[in-house]
Amino acid sequence: MEPKSAVQTTKTWSGLGRCRHFFWLGVVFDMVGTVVLFIGVFADLVFYDLLLYLGSIIIFLSLLWWIFWYTGNIEMPPEESLIFRRPFHQSSSAILEALRQSVGHRFSITIGNMSNSLLRIRRFRRTLAIQRAASLNKTVVGQLEKQPGKEDEDKNINESVKESGDAQVVWKEQLSTLPESV
Repeated sequence: MEPKSAVQTTKTWSGLGRCRHFFWLGVVFDMVGTVVLFIGVFADLVFYDLLLYLGSIIIFLSLLWWIFWYTGNIEMPPEESLIFRRPFHQSSSAILEALRQSVGHRFSITIGNMSNSLLRIRRFRRTLAIQRAASLNKTVVGQLEKQPGKEDEDKNINESVKESGDAQVVWKEQLSTLPESV
């Protein structure tokens, strides 16, 4: 008995290929999406726009199944399969352990970067709040400096109203100076 070569061991797939389940998922998603889309177009419903969007999204998601089906059926010629073979065989547990460590390391780096970013955002917001408070203090101080003259004016008006007893005339004058609201 001679060993079988890579050409002899490759199985020829006819029809739907190796990934039949992805093919049928693509067909089902296309059919359901089309039915929902046509119901949204032709049915006289209040929520027709929801059906239009939902049908379109379902058809778009069927593309995922078609891509999985297509990529699952790509066959590599035997000459290229020799190029991509590993020089030494590792056990699946060693591969999984290496994958777990690399993903864990990347995830911890991501969390560290995220916390640093959040700290920077928090510091930036604090400085903005301090700047806003300082600018508000400047405005309030500026308004307070202008207000004593206004208070004297109000006192003079109140005293003249008490003396003359003609409050309606004074309030009409003050109301006429205010801009009219539309």
